[in-house]
Amino acid sequence: MDCLPHFHVAAIHDSADFQSATPGLGVFCTREKEDSSAIMGAGVLENSLGRTSLYAMYGWRPLSVGSVKLGVFGGVINGYKRSADLFAGVSASVPFSWGEVHVLLLPKAPNISPTTLALSFTVRF
Repeated sequence: MDCLPHFHVAAIHDSADFQSATPGLGVFCTREKEDSSAIMGAGVLENSLGRTSLYAMYGWRPLSVGSVKLGVFGGVINGYKRSADLFAGVSASVPFSWGEVHVLLLPKAPNISPTTLALSFTVRF
């Protein structure tokens, strides 16, 4: 298992009522298999409401298009409406020599968050 520092950068929403700058820090761990990879992560970020959120997530990336890993993910986050909210979506991870860029698409969560495109990266030292 390979664990790397994870930096959350931005979240782009289909609603103007949410902030796009969502800086955060955590750790992502990956486990590579012959035909897929798993990714697990946890960390803290400033959420789209300007509040501090803790998150934990798990993703499965069974598809590849060239070097891009595609998959699904789910997790739990706090700092929104309830003490803990569930989230899920689809992901694309693009590897580079210095780490990976992660693009996550989360569908609208009624009464919690609009459709969101999140951008983050991991860094290899």
